[in-house]
Amino acid sequence: MQKSKYKVKYHVILNIYLRTGAELSGCDFSEAWSSLKGLSPRKCTGGFWQKDTVPVKVPRFVAGDSIPYRDLMKIDKNPIFGGCTYTKGNVSRDSTRDCDFYYVHSGSYPWMSADTLPQLMMSVSNEWFKDYGHDKYIAVAKRHFEIADRYEAPYGLIDVSDPNDGYAGMVYGATFFGNSPLHRWIEQAKWVYSAQTKGDRVRNIYWGNYFGKSILECLGGRDDFLKRFRINAQSPDGTPNAHIWEFPNGVFVSLSLDPLDIKPGPPLHGPAVRNALWLVQDLGPRGILNAW
Repeated sequence: MQKSKYKVKYHVILNIYLRTGAELSGCDFSEAWSSLKGLSPRKCTGGFWQKDTVPVKVPRFVAGDSIPYRDLMKIDKNPIFGGCTYTKGNVSRDSTRDCDFYYVHSGSYPWMSADTLPQLMMSVSNEWFKDYGHDKYIAVAKRHFEIADRYEAPYGLIDVSDPNDGYAGMVYGATFFGNSPLHRWIEQAKWVYSAQTKGDRVRNIYWGNYFGKSILECLGGRDDFLKRFRINAQSPDGTPNAHIWEFPNGVFVSLSLDPLDIKPGPPLHGPAVRNALWLVQDLGPRGILNAW
């Protein structure tokens, strides 16, 4: 009997845009990467390098393991770029849409005659998210935003996407596939050509949204925005129905307490929809949503 091919149902994607020239130092990248220990015992393929060097060739390694880039830490202030991926054999589609794990810290790269912002990105499949568990994932995500906040990252997101739509998070960077949905091409073009360098716009509204200093200023300041958001983001009994993480330079707010509330397929979680619409109405009139 032939074994059925493996197919990922959705990816939970964390993507943080960094400022050009303000990529994570080797030390801070190590801190973010090390937070992945325990994510999975499965071994990934990949490599790491510093600017103007070639990737370090290493055997397959487990996410969070420091061995692949240990030698690069001798100059810990230099950014360490690179990452890794894990894909099962016998996939239904390809190694991107059916990958279980993808992680990358990259510099600026060209995209259609423009340059993208540097990014820190992590994508996990539905299977890895389930194995890892909600609480651990949320803790690791918060740690990544905390580290990126030290660099005054302008904007970040957590999305839950169908593999045919998000391509394991690659639609948020310079790597783009010709058969990506048209709306992703438009979203990327608007972001790269008109919004990303300003630092005061959001790419869209996702399950998780990190707003840096410039965005918060356009929202009337941190305190004013969070006061408005807290009033809206609560259940009938007054308990919060969304995450609010405050950092020195920015804040993270979510649409609900669980990313899977907006996973592809089932009807969207009611409070998540209400919080999303509230954000659209609050950000839109202030010119912060990326229209052009």
